[in-house]
Amino acid sequence: RADTDIDFTDRNIDTRVFPPTQAERELYDAVSEYVRTVYSEDQGQKLVLMLLQKEVVSSPAALEQTILNQLEDDTKRSHPKLLADIQQRINDIDEVTKQQRLFDIVEEAREHVEKGRVIVFTQFRPTQRELISGLDDAGYNTHPFHGGHSADEKEVIIDRFREEGGVLVSTDAMNEGRNVQF
Repeated sequence: RADTDIDFTDRNIDTRVFPPTQAERELYDAVSEYVRTVYSEDQGQKLVLMLLQKEVVSSPAALEQTILNQLEDDTKRSHPKLLADIQQRINDIDEVTKQQRLFDIVEEAREHVEKGRVIVFTQFRPTQRELISGLDDAGYNTHPFHGGHSADEKEVIIDRFREEGGVLVSTDAMNEGRNVQF
């Protein structure tokens, strides 16, 4: 950035770490135990196991559909008691720490950033839907952005975000090189 003649808008990148609640930690541990158990048996589910590990750190919502699919599909089901335990632990989580801290960050942005603009990235659509729902319920102006939008729709979303501010919640679709430095 410093070696160009381009006048870039200043970016403020802020990475924060949030310790999980006991219930969130127990869910993570249960998923990790399931992954270790099934992986050691080499049942050909390595991609699903990697997906589970990614989903559990994204949100319980991201993890839930994969667990339900595993429980419902007799051909894929392995260790149903462990899967049922994971599902119960998902149900036991009332509030997601990262989502609650996100609301705090968005509130800070309202006070310190032009038009309260915040961009949130997530890998999974269920996590995106949960975040959008919570932010909408709290009265925030939200802009979902994902790969299911057409190119024209994506331009409209970016234009609305530029004009209105608020929170742009994006999946990896935002990785396609869009300039949101305005």
